[in-house]
Formats: sequence, C-alpha cells, structure tokens
Amino acid sequence: MFELLLPVALGMLGGGIGLALAGRMRRNRQVVLEEADALQAQGKFRAAASSLEQALKSATIAEAAFVAEARYRLCGLYVALGQWQLAEQVCHELLESGSELGLSGKHDVLRHLARSLDAQGQSEAATAARAQADSLVEQIPDTAYRLFARQERLVRHGQYREALALQEELLTSYPERVSVETLLCYTAFTAQHAGYPQDALRYVGKALARPQLPVTLQWEAHRVGYHAAEAQHDWHQMLERARALKNLADEPRSRRYLANALLLNNHLEESAMLLTDEDIGLKITLARLQHDFVVARRDIERAPLGTQTTLLQAAIELEAGEGARALAALETIQEPSALYRARRAWALSLLGIPEVPPDPADDTQQLEACAQAHWHQGAQKAALAVQERLLQQPLAPAFRTYHEAVLKQWKIIL
Repeated sequence: MFELLLPVALGMLGGGIGLALAGRMRRNRQVVLEEADALQAQGKFRAAASSLEQALKSATIAEAAFVAEARYRLCGLYVALGQWQLAEQVCHELLESGSELGLSGKHDVLRHLARSLDAQGQSEAATAARAQADSLVEQIPDTAYRLFARQERLVRHGQYREALALQEELLTSYPERVSVETLLCYTAFTAQHAGYPQDALRYVGKALARPQLPVTLQWEAHRVGYHAAEAQHDWHQMLERARALKNLADEPRSRRYLANALLLNNHLEESAMLLTDEDIGLKITLARLQHDFVVARRDIERAPLGTQTTLLQAAIELEAGEGARALAALETIQEPSALYRARRAWALSLLGIPEVPPDPADDTQQLEACAQAHWHQGAQKAALAVQERLLQQPLAPAFRTYHEAVLKQWKIIL
C-alpha cells in the first residue's frame, strides 16, 4: 500500500515539470491545479483526479503547459487509485509528448509507469522503466528530490536502514518540500522493516498527531503500529491497533487483523465471529486452541501444499494423541529440520518408541515438541524443565494460557 501512497509525497516535492512550467498558464488553470493539490493532500484522490479530468476536457492546444502539468498530477493519482491502464496511458502521453518534464519529473513519471505495468503483469516492461528511472537519480539537481528518489530505490531493494537515514534527513532538512504526513508513515514502515519497532512506533505517533491526517494514512499508520507492537510482544497494543484499523475501514483486511489480535489475546469467541473461510490459518489455530481436532483436520485439507502445512498437520495429530497419523505425515517431508526431528520424537513417544529429542533452541514450537516427547517417554522432570523454559518465552496470552494448563496438569499427575 505504501508504494501507492508514495506518489503523493513525491508529487509534493514539486518535480521538474512543476518548476519548468511555473507562471506559464492562466490564473484559472492554476486554481484548478491548486484545488486538486488540496484534495490530494486530504486523501481525496478520486475527487482530485475528477477535477483535473474535467479541466483537461476543455483545454485548448495553446494550453500545453496546463495539459502537461495536469497529466503529471494525474499519473500519480491514477497509481494511488489503482487505475493502472489510465496511469500507463497518461505516463506514455507525458513521455512521448515532448513536455518539459525535467529530470525529476521524468524520474517520477517512469516510476509511476513501472508501477502500473507491474500491476498489469507486464514485468519486463516494468523492469525496463524502473531501470531507466534509476539511471536518472544521481543526475537530478534538486537535492530534496534526489534524496527522496534514493530512499525509494533503497526501500525497493530491501536496504531499509540506509533508506531510513535518508527519510530522516528529508523530514529534518526539507519538511517544506514533502508531504510530511505521508513521509512520517512511510518512515515508520521503513523503521519497522529495518528492525527498529520502537522507532516505528515513534513515527506512527508523530503521524497520528498530525491534524486532519487522511483516513488512508491513519489506517496505514495503525497497520505499521500493529506490526511494531507484535515485534515487541506488546499484545495489548497490538489489539488496540487492530480495533482502530477496523473502526477506520470495516473491510476484510481490517477484520483479519482484528481476528488475529483477538485470538492472540485469548478472546477466542470474539475472534471466531470475524473469521471467514478464507482465513484458513487462523481457523486452524483457533480450532487447536479449542481442542477441536475435527475442525482442524477439515481446515488443514484446504491449506496450500508444502512442508509447513505438513508440519502443521503433524502438530494437529500430535495434539490429538494420534502418533501414527503424525508420523505418517512427517515421513513425507524430504528435508528434515529441527522442528521435524522434535515432532518426530513426540510422535514416536506416543507409540511407545523412545527417541531422545534434539536440544531445542528458544523456539516455542521446538520447545513444546521436546517437552511432550520427554513427558510421554517417562522423563517427567526433563519435560517439566523444558515446559517451564517454554513459558519463559514472550508468548501471546492465548498460547501462555494453553501451555500453563499443560504444565499445571503435569504437576497434578506428578
């Protein structure tokens, strides 16, 4: 989503086209552009695009400057709206018309073109357009725009820490040249991906404190905050962010975020009310927590084939006490992992076949399997030690409740 919002921030930089054409159109046409900019800044992308489209219908040959400027704004708006064919068309019109785009304007249009081509499945053409845009970056004389272009390229290549430094420089040195609201949200996104969740939450807070922050950006800010809170194992904040997402936009994505947060916070019944047939993974987790293995088995049949699904299928059978069925699933895996070996030891222990499980890393799934393997092999003290080690991990409330119940049951038996 942030790649769609980025044109809004880039457009506010005033790329080469805007600078080249300043003062070369009638006042009423300048008003149209200013009104479109105001609508865009409010997140009203469709209204901004409609205003420009209507003005273009009455434009004359003598108004080439206005036509180019309006098209320039439209290419970014169409990308933000996901209207890919229109975006591609207007980008080509700008590039082929001989308009005075300037280096930054041409870079911007090529980026929009690449995004629209990608969305239409034209990956080779998109790669070519993007490479052409990248070749212009270091030639751009506008320092603020060049910094923005550099950080966009770094983010695209997954170099988040390097991009974060440039974004922070833009916010500090060129706040008047960017859409601060959009860039704050985008910087939070980058900080989260760079592995700095605390910084991500700080930028989220700054973004949400901005007056009249568009709903689209509020949603994106809370989404980044949701993932940052998850990375910090702050389950309560994660739930609060999820509730905000649903309040801002009651759509499938928001409901999925909320269902997941509710489930992790042990609000199982409330979570179940939000799940649909598309939420296979969450439904399986819910069924496992509720010990409803019939439902879990039914849903696992609809999950995509692969090693992870097979490991999950084995986990369901192990929790149901079906060692033979779990072992049969595990034996289909071609490349054994530490988790595979731990769950295999658990499966064998249910069949009365002793096999010492591997020493688990600080991984909750491995710890669970090893504790269970020890328990069913009669090594109760070792099982209790591993289970207590499991409970020292930053577990979500639902899983903590589950594993605390297991430990309590074992202690009662002993």
